[in-house]
Amino acid sequence: MQTPNSGHSYIAKLIAATDMAAIINPLLQGSSNIPILRSISPTSVPAGSSQTVTLTGNNFFSDSQVLFNGNNRPTT
Repeated sequence: MQTPNSGHSYIAKLIAATDMAAIINPLLQGSSNIPILRSISPTSVPAGSSQTVTLTGNNFFSDSQVLFNGNNRPTT
């Protein structure tokens, strides 16, 4: 595991979307409207950066929220 440098955030471990689907899909029998997060890009950015982070998935609600370090981030 990588130790974060001051001013940077890291995701310690990622799981492939296909691996996650193998775990989740049996639980969702008949539930096709549940939001699913498939990817986050880039996986890390410097703290305080204005860089755009893209969250990709399906079935997000219009009032879905994204939080980084407990702070609400604007979404489009």
